[in-house]
Amino acid sequence: MEAGRGSRELIVAAALRLFCARGFAAVSTQDICDTAGVQKGSLYHFFKAKIDVAIAALERYGDSVANVFRAAAEGRDLPERKLLKIFEGAQAMGECHQAEAGVMYGCLHGNLSLELAAADERVRACLVGITRRWIMTLNPIMEELMAARVIPLGDPHTAGHTVLAYLHGVVLMAKAANEPALILRMGQQAIGLLGGRVGPSR
Repeated sequence: MEAGRGSRELIVAAALRLFCARGFAAVSTQDICDTAGVQKGSLYHFFKAKIDVAIAALERYGDSVANVFRAAAEGRDLPERKLLKIFEGAQAMGECHQAEAGVMYGCLHGNLSLELAAADERVRACLVGITRRWIMTLNPIMEELMAARVIPLGDPHTAGHTVLAYLHGVVLMAKAANEPALILRMGQQAIGLLGGRVGPSR
């Protein structure tokens, strides 16, 4: 049983790396198996098709990003600093990819939204679920920003959704330019996007 779980973990981890780097269509199940160091029979023991592997990889990615958001929200920083840490986390991920491969991979959630959301209902539902989860982890930061009068009072959920949409766009632009540092520079404008006054980062 432990060996089986280990094989599944290897498959999902390999798929996550490959889908981030090359997208869904350009990755075969054989590519995933070769990277994971398992036989195809192991992959099909756990997953019916490549799309099911993609959903598992997306869920893993969604959890990892949610953890970054949650760590920022639960810290002791000022709310402005907590918001900036969201963009710092995205930049750090981009820098890691660039160091490994020479290019930014961008956001798997955004990449597969463009590639698969209109083609597969299960993937779309997975993407929507991840989006909701991310917004929920951002809500405490939005509430703190509003309570401190850094941004106007309003709906924290809508504010979190706005930040997430902005982050997606910033990461996409940074990917196109292969410039991770763009993420934090643009992230410093997020307060203004929410109607607050943009000041020096702290």
